Amino acid sequence: MNDLINARCGWAGTDELYVKYHDVEWGKPVDDDRILFEFLVLESAQAGLSWITILRKREGYRKAFHRFDPERVAQMTPEYSYSFAKDKMGLSTLVSSYKTTNGEELSDVNLWALALGSLTRGVTVRAMTAAYAAFANEGVWREARTYTVVKDSNGQVILDNTQESHVAMKDMTAWYITDMLKSTVEKGTGTAAQLENMTVAGKTGTTSRDFDRWFAGYTPYYTGVVWCGYNDPEEIVLTDSDTNPSIVMWQKVMRLVHQNLKDKSFKQPANLVEVTVCRDSGLLPSDACALDPRGDRTVRVTLSAHDVPTAQCTAHKLVDICNASGHVANEFCVQVPGNATHKAALLDVSRAFPKNGVVVLDQAYAILTGNLPAGYYAAVSPDVDSINVECYIHSEDDLPEPEPEEGEEDDESDPDASDIWSSAADGGTP
Repeated sequence: MNDLINARCGWAGTDELYVKYHDVEWGKPVDDDRILFEFLVLESAQAGLSWITILRKREGYRKAFHRFDPERVAQMTPEYSYSFAKDKMGLSTLVSSYKTTNGEELSDVNLWALALGSLTRGVTVRAMTAAYAAFANEGVWREARTYTVVKDSNGQVILDNTQESHVAMKDMTAWYITDMLKSTVEKGTGTAAQLENMTVAGKTGTTSRDFDRWFAGYTPYYTGVVWCGYNDPEEIVLTDSDTNPSIVMWQKVMRLVHQNLKDKSFKQPANLVEVTVCRDSGLLPSDACALDPRGDRTVRVTLSAHDVPTAQCTAHKLVDICNASGHVANEFCVQVPGNATHKAALLDVSRAFPKNGVVVLDQAYAILTGNLPAGYYAAVSPDVDSINVECYIHSEDDLPEPEPEEGEEDDESDPDASDIWSSAADGGTP
């Protein structure tokens, strides 16, 4: 049933989160890959839960997938990603083709399986641990093993469990991953894994309806992975906490393991340099980057010397903002007495979609343009009264009346000739 007063569907109710979703996103076409990926994550996690429950978890998912770029995965192709995960990272349970008992054909060679972990047969905790250890081991994957060698009473080797190893990725790639996963533990979804005396990097994991809860974490000394779940999948219900139980278990074990160990940093590859970049373009900042309405958009990052950008940011462009309205100034704003404008930097980026109504989260800070390709539509901002909208409170009507030109006298003090001669005819002096 529709809410005739607010023009909303009845299911939106009065919950602020639900109302915002209804007004801004529901029923709107989405073509942006990042937003599509976000909805894919949310919908895959729903599986019987109410949508409002999923929306309340949304921020957690955003933190968990921070910096994930589905376009990069698409560029690598599912085939390449599948081969890397199986052959380089040791996830041997991945399958290219699998037929279920009812004849259904399944495969892990697809984007949603590789990006979300929606795998046909899943992975073992042991394999996951070996994979994450490769990040801590500077990109070298080592076979997981429970013993090294078995000798008899005479010292003769009975079983030699020589460890297989290979380079899975560049040491620089491994360090980039570690640097991001440190942020997950410092300020993301893995904060409960923090150790008082040790640097930690890690990643949380959750499947539909909380059937599985994962945490994969590592320090400069040890890597550990914890999975919580049931043989017959069912929701993991927590009564006294909403913290991922795998993180809790990981932290309790690792706290004791590292109790007498000295804290140290993860080993860094050579040629690392610190550089300031624009967080929107990834390029060297211009003066405009510091004038973004959201605040200074420059950020200090550590990169390989080979990855340092050489070009300057072109994403930010200075525009005039009306002081009175807080919107992009029109031609009249500066002419209104008592008003002024100031400079701000908006994103000068092209955002055009073949469907109307596509919402882009930071569109409020992009310059609006009418120069769109035929058949394309501009991105939509979640904020209908955003700064990039042209000022609508000032118009030509607000301008003061023009001053009379010099030498021009008022009609009342300058009688025309007919008035003068009329006065003379009556006996007056012309």
